[in-house]
Amino acid sequence: MVVFSSMSEMGEANTVAAGAVPLPKWPDGRWCHEVALFLGKATRRNLSRFSKGGTLRTYVNNLSHLVRFCWRKNCPFDELNDSIFTAFIQGLTKEKEKDGLESKDVRNANTVCNIGRRSLDFLSFVGELHGIDGFLDGSGGHIKAEKRAIAVGSHNSRSRKLVYYWHHHSFPEPVPVEKRHLIGIDYVSRLRRAAVTCGSEPFVMQRRLVMLRVLEATGGRRSEIALITVGDIEEALATEGPFLKLYSAKKMGMDKSKNPHRFVKVTFNDLEYIRRYIEVFRAPLIERTLSGSKDHGYLLISETSGTPIRDTTITGEVRTLRIAAKITGKAHPHLFRHRFVTIRLKDLILSHKLANRSEFELKFKMAGFMKEVAEQTGHKSLGTLDHYIDWAFIELSGEDGAASNHVDLARVAASVESSVAELKALREQLSADDFTLEVMRRYEALARDVGAIEKRHRRGPGGQKLHDVTQ
Repeated sequence: MVVFSSMSEMGEANTVAAGAVPLPKWPDGRWCHEVALFLGKATRRNLSRFSKGGTLRTYVNNLSHLVRFCWRKNCPFDELNDSIFTAFIQGLTKEKEKDGLESKDVRNANTVCNIGRRSLDFLSFVGELHGIDGFLDGSGGHIKAEKRAIAVGSHNSRSRKLVYYWHHHSFPEPVPVEKRHLIGIDYVSRLRRAAVTCGSEPFVMQRRLVMLRVLEATGGRRSEIALITVGDIEEALATEGPFLKLYSAKKMGMDKSKNPHRFVKVTFNDLEYIRRYIEVFRAPLIERTLSGSKDHGYLLISETSGTPIRDTTITGEVRTLRIAAKITGKAHPHLFRHRFVTIRLKDLILSHKLANRSEFELKFKMAGFMKEVAEQTGHKSLGTLDHYIDWAFIELSGEDGAASNHVDLARVAASVESSVAELKALREQLSADDFTLEVMRRYEALARDVGAIEKRHRRGPGGQKLHDVTQ
């Protein structure tokens, strides 16, 4: 599927690919052409369509409330007025659902505001589409809304900018946003133990352990983890470093090969663990479920069909493990990313000997350092790193200067700690020969990791000068 983009000099229509663009309909099945045109405009802005529609799917979900409201009221979008729009917002705010014997709000104030802002953004487009002057300025009995601005980004950074959004007098007061923090190592260990002890089939147990290992080792978003392939693991094992390729979930189109990607530093120990899952667990299941069909190559697959799992399945799996581990606090996939980014920034701060946040921000203005941050974390904007930078300096507070000598070793040690817990769990499930082989594989991978570190630290005088110049 394609959508119109522009007209060529020859009078021909230029189009852009529109795969995974949701097709909006009225509740009675008729095509909702105004929402479709709005989505077409958003598609031309190259918004993410990954993972069942990405950002565009979010647009549709937000607008679906207005579509259903107008359909029930038999009121076209261009005939909405201020009182009708107010009734729409109040309906969203007051809607309840049963929770046992009690009733609770279906959505909080922030969700209502998000739906309302997206609806006003769409209605602004409707006003332009139908040539209605002042459709959102309250004149002529129309909707009375206003556009406001908020500054986002780091306070001391040139990346700070104004972001505009719609506001309406019927919107509820926003509630404080519950900030997400990095997941603690205790929670990670409990999730891993739960993966072994919660009584799942051997394949599911191993897939869950691999899933946790990849989340912890790469800091990838759940949609990026779902995209990892067997080929990506094999390529990483063949590289010095090693580095694993992750395809970015940002600006994600349908053709994976054309999407932006980054290389994340991992350990051979992690990769060897994943390779065992591929050879011992994944390969037989693929043969059983997809016999006669071509292997799609994705790393994490369904235990029943052999098809790639969705990013929502990763969230569900972590939730299952959180319940089994009796964790009462927050534990979901994105918290692994928070932990990963914080630790990587901590490593960068130590390696560049940055004393405070101001030095970090000054260094970030240099293209080389910005590239290094982007390769490590996937972030290219200082504004999006605000909380992580604070967390990194908090992590560093109280540590002595010797920590900088052990940055790489600390990363390897965390990987080995994971291996020890997994080997203890596997001791009862493997034969003596298989268990010995598994331990040897882990030691060989550890030797490669430590060997690479030893080699990196033993520079000659010439190599050190070159290193200093290039830094």
